[in-house]
Amino acid sequence: MLVQSNQASTAGHYALYAIAILMSVSGIVTVKLTGLGEIVFFVSGAPLPETFDDKECGLARGSK
Repeated sequence: MLVQSNQASTAGHYALYAIAILMSVSGIVTVKLTGLGEIVFFVSGAPLPETFDDKECGLARGSK
């Protein structure tokens, strides 16, 4: 029983790491696809989009 509990906690720990990494990658892809990098980090002066519903990257983040 203790071995199974230890294996389950290890698997859960790695699953949390995987989720955190996937969320980070999703955010980076969103920035690249929408051009937010230029707007936010390089002060292009362009307005921020109201929504990302018309972008394909919104599918991964649950906005569609």
